[in-house]
Formats: sequence, structure tokens, C-alpha cells
Amino acid sequence: MNTENTENKTTQEPLTLGYWKIRGLAHQIRYLLEYLNVPYNEVMYEQGDGPHFSTDEWKKAIPHIGMQFWNLPYLFDGKLKMSETNAIMRYIVKKFGPELEGKTLEDFAIVEQMVGVLGDIKSAISETCYGDGDIEKLKKNVNPEIQALEDFMKGRKFVAGDYVTYVDFIFYELNELMEFVTNNEHFKTFPNLKVYNQNVASLDKIAKYIVSDRYLKIHRFNNKSAKI
Repeated sequence: MNTENTENKTTQEPLTLGYWKIRGLAHQIRYLLEYLNVPYNEVMYEQGDGPHFSTDEWKKAIPHIGMQFWNLPYLFDGKLKMSETNAIMRYIVKKFGPELEGKTLEDFAIVEQMVGVLGDIKSAISETCYGDGDIEKLKKNVNPEIQALEDFMKGRKFVAGDYVTYVDFIFYELNELMEFVTNNEHFKTFPNLKVYNQNVASLDKIAKYIVSDRYLKIHRFNNKSAKI
């Protein structure tokens, strides 16, 4: 990364990231912004307590945020207002860190393929967390796919090989979520993924974010209505 690019990122007017006060679908965006040194502010919406788990705080905000396609998470960059997690990440990469798409066309293909693979697994995890909470059934369903990831990552430091791409932050957070829902069994079953997550966590800006107050305030993975 050259000095001029870094300067542009640090003098950029802060972006606004809006989401629930959880890790959920936004934490991978947070990692990306932290890694790229992009200044941002957060608007966090709190779900009500049970038994009804009201989403009124978010619903009341919708008419005032001025979005055509409103959803959480959302990102504001000046006049631009957008939603959808993957679209937000791709926008951030295009504007602030195009090198994180992949240095070659082959790496780009691997990265984009992995976004889809990880998205399917994340959907299965979320369905269980907010559904029946059956972790044994979840492991039976997703462990074959995770084993394929374990095999793929053997000998690789990051998804694209020896350098970081934006999918690494999606993959890292997915592993953290699986470690949580399996009561710390995930990394025992998949040691290559444990080493991989250690590689991502040791990146300077990520390491600093993980021990910051900003991170600790949003430590919960799922919303209050989830069984897990």
C-alpha cells in the first residue's frame, strides 16, 4: 500500500455503518474497514427483550434514513446510501483497497467463489441459531463443507495464498461463529482453520481492533431472539 493511498483513507470523511448491536452480518465489514484504515462511525439499533423481541427502534428509523432499499447493515458514504452485506464489502474494496479483490484473475475467481461457499454455510448456521438450535444436526449438515475448507486451507496462510483479500474477513468471522456455536469444538476438529484464524487475528490492525472498546461493545454474535 503506498503512502498516497493511506493518506487518502485517513483524511476521508467518516463513513456511517448501521446495524444491530451485534456482530451478525456487519462484523466482517468492520474488520475490512479497520484493516483498510477507513474512518467510520456506527449507528447501532437495539432489539427489545423477550418475549416479543421488538424491532421498533429500527422500524422507527426507516422513514428518516432516506434509503430506497433499506435494510441492515447499511453504509452511507456522502450521498451514497446502500445496503446488502456483500455489496457493501465490494464497494469498500473497490474504493479503498482494490488489491483486496485478488492480484490475479485466478485469485479473484477463488475469492468470489469462496464468498458464495461461506455465505451458504453462514445461512445454515443462522437458520439453526434462530431456529431449532440443534447443533448436532447443524454439524452433520455443514461439516462436510467445512472439511472441504479445511483441506483447501492446508499450507495456505490466507485464502489467496500469502496475502490478504476481503474474503478473509468473512471466513475469519465464520470460523469464530462456529467456534462459538459448537462450544469450542470447531477448531479442535479443523486444526488448519485454527491456524488460519490465528493468521488473520495477528494482522496488526485486526489485533488492535479485537482488544479495543469498539469491539467489546459488540461482542454478541446473534440478536436477542436467537436460541443460540
